[in-house]
Amino acid sequence: FADARLNAQAALILDLSSGKTLYSYNTGRKLYPASMTKLLTAITAIEYGTEGLTFTVGTEIKLLGLNSSTAGLEAGDQLTFPMLLDLMMLPSGNDASYVVAAHIGRLSLENDDASDAEAVAEFARMMNETARELGAENSHFTNPDGYHDPEHYSTAEDMLLIPQRAMEIPSIRES
Repeated sequence: FADARLNAQAALILDLSSGKTLYSYNTGRKLYPASMTKLLTAITAIEYGTEGLTFTVGTEIKLLGLNSSTAGLEAGDQLTFPMLLDLMMLPSGNDASYVVAAHIGRLSLENDDASDAEAVAEFARMMNETARELGAENSHFTNPDGYHDPEHYSTAEDMLLIPQRAMEIPSIRES
């Protein structure tokens, strides 16, 4: 299947009803997943447990990369996880991803005083654990938003597993 219009470094098309691969190209090649990362951020947060949590925006939003897409969050804003999920998905809010990551990272560390960087690093560790549980063995995540980092990568094969799991979670599917 050669198509001069294909402008991708890798591709994988799957018929979800049959599970049959319809097209694959370079599916094992390591690439940068960009904002697809936010699906794994959402899955990881939900699997940790976000029911009833209120998130307060803090200094973690200063960790955003230059020219990041944001949802316009400001320090002191208080939001529920469903609100943050919408802000991660709809405007691709990197700031919302960092709020979730820092909050849940601190909960996992059981340390409210952990620095923003420590909390986000803990959340990235959790993301990698979640990815491995999904079978995404050729991926490594360093941040919750997908901002470029040479050590933040995935493959088309792995990136198929993440949205498949996301679509099983009603709050993500409806977001």
